[in-house]
Amino acid sequence: MKRRIMNTVRTLIISALFACYQPLWAQIKNSGDGLVGNGKIVSEERTLEPYDRLLVDFAVKVRITQGDPAKAELEGEQNVLPYVTVSVNKGELTIGLSRTTKFKETKPITVTIHRATLQAINAKTACAITSDLPINSEGLTVMLDEASTLTTPLAVQQLTVDLAAASSVAFQGKTQTAVLRLDAASRVAAADLTIAKAELTLNGASHAIIHVIETLSASADGVSTIKYSGNPTITSQRATGLSKIKHTN
Repeated sequence: MKRRIMNTVRTLIISALFACYQPLWAQIKNSGDGLVGNGKIVSEERTLEPYDRLLVDFAVKVRITQGDPAKAELEGEQNVLPYVTVSVNKGELTIGLSRTTKFKETKPITVTIHRATLQAINAKTACAITSDLPINSEGLTVMLDEASTLTTPLAVQQLTVDLAAASSVAFQGKTQTAVLRLDAASRVAAADLTIAKAELTLNGASHAIIHVIETLSASADGVSTIKYSGNPTITSQRATGLSKIKHTN
């Protein structure tokens, strides 16, 4: 039984890692006859319409800092930056790439924005989002895929997080409710986030550390681990396979 569980988990992890790196490998492989970054770093500014949702769909660093919400600053290679698209459509800011040119950047691309009042953050293809400002809204939905990461303080009432393919989040601050769903070796680091009511579902080889003060519903499958501090009332608890749910001080 244990051997069958371990084989299943091993397959899940391998599949997750393959899913994470396949888009990046395809991006590099397909750039053979395309544009190669020249290594010369430049900066430019773009003007933005109002937005309250963020979508990032390629391997870029996104920073959220104090500043003018109507501006975005881009930093990257001189001959690559023109192909980075930053646009707002129906309140959603999308950071992506022009699909008309193949290229391979040799230096990282950074996009800095200045709006922390967000209702949704959606990211994939190994992008990294960090915020110096607390993300604040009535409700925040976070969806990360393909080894993407989000690090930010929070000041929200309702938090919903879906992580897949080895993605991860690191939170601090507070929220009234949190629904966290993790799959395929994803991670939540939220020991410094005070959660009143939490609901967790972990699969594969995922890992979560949280602080809950009122109620907790927790489910872990595969070889996942949930560690929680605080003294919440446990409304439901289920650990299958080699998974563990632990209370810590």
